Amino acid sequence: WRLPTNADWISLGKALGSEEPSSPLGPIEDIASKLMADIEFNTDKMWTYWPKVGEITNSSLMAFVPAGYANLGSISTEPDKITDGVSGRYPTAAFIGIEEYSVFWTADLSEDNNLAYYRFIFEQQPELMLSKGDVRTFGANVRCVRDAE
Repeated sequence: WRLPTNADWISLGKALGSEEPSSPLGPIEDIASKLMADIEFNTDKMWTYWPKVGEITNSSLMAFVPAGYANLGSISTEPDKITDGVSGRYPTAAFIGIEEYSVFWTADLSEDNNLAYYRFIFEQQPELMLSKGDVRTFGANVRCVRDAE
């Protein structure tokens, strides 16, 4: 088992009927509804219907949930009263995009090695988008792939 590369995500898109992106860093078109789980939490739909996205089918059986992502922000250098003066906490840490985004790391690092690429879907867009985040302060979900033996 391993973290999927961006190429693995592109292969998934092709397997689900999407065309290969014009650039390896481009969006994978018309795939979001095939990844979104059609589920409810306390009788509320987890993904809101958007006409551009279309009917949520989860035909991939991957069941993406809109869990959002974590942003730790900056580390504090101020003394922390809770830990008797030990600094190192992240006072502005927050979960963002819950009920809107489903975000997954790739195994690919950017040019400067402090950023890694991640794939994500946003409830209003039919594409599987690509972006990059700081590996020390950005938190995304992980889906692993299993290599054939």
